[in-house]
Amino acid sequence: MGLFLRLNVLAAMSVLASLAADPGKALLSAARNGDAAAVKNLTSSGARLEIKDKKGRTPLMLAAASGHADTVKLLLEKGADPNARDKDGLTAYSLALFSLSGSERDAVLAALPKPARVRVNLVSGWSPENVVSSCFLSREALANLMTSIHPDGLVSGALITYARTSGMDLVEILAVETRGPMTGPASQLPPDNATAAIALNVRPGTSCVRDSDNLSLAIDVRVTRAGSQSPIFEKTFGGGLRGLHAQSVTNIGQYQPFLEQWAEAHAASIYWGVVKALMK
Repeated sequence: MGLFLRLNVLAAMSVLASLAADPGKALLSAARNGDAAAVKNLTSSGARLEIKDKKGRTPLMLAAASGHADTVKLLLEKGADPNARDKDGLTAYSLALFSLSGSERDAVLAALPKPARVRVNLVSGWSPENVVSSCFLSREALANLMTSIHPDGLVSGALITYARTSGMDLVEILAVETRGPMTGPASQLPPDNATAAIALNVRPGTSCVRDSDNLSLAIDVRVTRAGSQSPIFEKTFGGGLRGLHAQSVTNIGQYQPFLEQWAEAHAASIYWGVVKALMK
């Protein structure tokens, strides 16, 4: 018997032994490792496509999360359910989206059916609570300057731009409202045809420190599903040592450029945090 033939026989015997011992476990392992030949043999021999591991993940989910596009295609051809969810509420598409990057992610996502876009309403406002003082302006003039800059519009605009240009067309923003200065958190727009609502509370900060202004920005994000008041996602971006560091500015002309820069810097993180919550 030739070497090649002996290797094939040994491989087949290995698959049969695995199937006899625990076909479900063997299929999960083969999918995770991208062993398409073993997956084909195991499924043809009756191993269940929707078997789940301790995290509630099916072979399709494991293959997708591990970046094995060929195995993903094979499992789909065999009838694997792309809409199944693990214990965290994530599908094979979601797992690949958040576990992989680059061409590996693109190949797996192209093999899977793309989920319908999530339809959301977006409302934003900004809070003047941290706009304390300026070395260059009176308190009234400072408030007027910040109102003219529209911090809430900067953040919502950056988020909308990212969603449309870099967000893989996963979210459809139906309605947008910027409410300007507010004394409390932004409340969501009525859901109408939206399945969720995003509220942004933008908190710029200014204070006179010696001969310059200390400028900062924090963004509170809250997401709820239509028909519910309980948030599925709440997080503050920026502010403090772990977010956007305060910036010393020497003239009022620097206010808007820095606020724009920070809004754009956080748009991607806000978007993907929201998307992950909505895809569960």
